[in-house]
Amino acid sequence: MKNKTDVWESSLQQCFGIVITPDEPIMKLKGFDVIQIDFWIYANTYGIYMEEIVVNFADIPSFCFSLLVEIVGLPIEFPFALNMTTQFPTIRFGNIPYKWKPIKRKLKVVNSSEIPIAVCFHVFLPNFKDNKYRPFNLIFDMKNEIVNIDDVELFLVHNKLGKETSEYLQLTPCDLNLEKHSFKEIELCMYSDKIPAIKEKTDLTCYILAYIYLNEDDRMKLNFYYRKSGKHLRNIKIDVLATIELPTFKLDYLYGDTKLQFFVNDIIYEDKSHIDFRLVFQNNNCSAINTTLHIMEPFDVISVSTSDGVEGKDTIFVNPGKTLIVCYLQTN
Repeated sequence: MKNKTDVWESSLQQCFGIVITPDEPIMKLKGFDVIQIDFWIYANTYGIYMEEIVVNFADIPSFCFSLLVEIVGLPIEFPFALNMTTQFPTIRFGNIPYKWKPIKRKLKVVNSSEIPIAVCFHVFLPNFKDNKYRPFNLIFDMKNEIVNIDDVELFLVHNKLGKETSEYLQLTPCDLNLEKHSFKEIELCMYSDKIPAIKEKTDLTCYILAYIYLNEDDRMKLNFYYRKSGKHLRNIKIDVLATIELPTFKLDYLYGDTKLQFFVNDIIYEDKSHIDFRLVFQNNNCSAINTTLHIMEPFDVISVSTSDGVEGKDTIFVNPGKTLIVCYLQTN
């Protein structure tokens, strides 16, 4: 026996993404009687649909009436955001050090409808301030290389979104063509090295706006359906959050005296050439620290290690939290 969902889904493929059917297709109507007919509506594609309901009677002419149904909801989904409680889908990059290598994330975009769609993405920086020129953003999306100038629309974006820029956050690709019931991935790349390094943390917020476009045949069919697209359809907003910080070490423990005194006679006559001097640092930040150690002559750094087993010579990667770095020093 087939699953009910499978039966509905198979019917949707031939019915433009919507199925309307009566609960009881055949009913008896007695003289001067009134009956109620329930209709089941199942859909997975947004739009305004017009359905002709035909009522047939035995031995008398039939009649029909029109039923208008509006299906709401956007045709794309982001699986990572299905159980989120925030107002908008939110991507968190977490804590990233200044001048760090680019951090990448993957964003899966799913077309859950019965029609192919095109999605155009734009990145905005909301905390951009320019009181002198008061910039604004105009959107001009091109779905493909062949453009009919009569179908082109230039529209203004709300200035609260800030400045459209990919300086700190870049999307690849910015345009997607999704067939029905398919998915693709876009790559998000955060460039913390382009943000000026300061002692305080920088809470970076970017907005991703997505606009959905349809082919003309899928957008409207006379006496069948009408679907909004472009600026006429509600856009999709995604928040991208990151905290850029300058992680520093805390001197946790010191083995030996902070002030070292050496006498030539001790080194020459007593052969006192090796001095152990160990420092223990702690990374209490939420981001990792890529550390390069340097000490001037006559000392050398002979070994560097962390509490989680990472060893190095002059450069070492220290994870966030309670990870320690240990240095051993000696005289030349």
